[in-house]
Amino acid sequence: MLKSHAIIRFFPYFFIPGKSIYNDDMNRGSHFIVSPLLLVLLLPFMFNSLSCRELMGNKFALLVFILSLSCAVALAETDIYVGGSKGWSLESDVSAWAKSVKPRVGDSLVFRYTTEYDVQEVSQLVYKTCNTNLKPNQVYNDGYTVIELTQPGDLYYISGNHCKDLRLYIQVASTYTK
Repeated sequence: MLKSHAIIRFFPYFFIPGKSIYNDDMNRGSHFIVSPLLLVLLLPFMFNSLSCRELMGNKFALLVFILSLSCAVALAETDIYVGGSKGWSLESDVSAWAKSVKPRVGDSLVFRYTTEYDVQEVSQLVYKTCNTNLKPNQVYNDGYTVIELTQPGDLYYISGNHCKDLRLYIQVASTYTK
């Protein structure tokens, strides 16, 4: 039996990037979902003996194709692991790491950290001054925090105990940019 990565290697046009998982090299990994092309090729087998021409003339088959295409687009969000392989810690250079990623609406920031740290979503003022006496917008301290990016704009995060050394400024785009 072939493993999924072997299938993808042999049939690259049948799979497209899907919701991401952790990848050391790029901080964005991908697993794959079945592409509309593969679904169209499989449809004749799903409907027994219909030929491809008959199937493409079938309104139902066209609807299935369009729905699969829209599902593929909807699943193209990415989980972005903050700090890469070192996570949210003093050992990672989060500021330099942030320059290498281009998050967009629909992506998620994933913070992995120990109990020594926390993640605080803060205003630009708190980010610049490290005045932790000002109330943060949100505080997370569970060790594994996933924040879905729902709108474009600037986001600021700090670790309350290590504000000067562990902080993140990130710009969220409305669409994917290279």
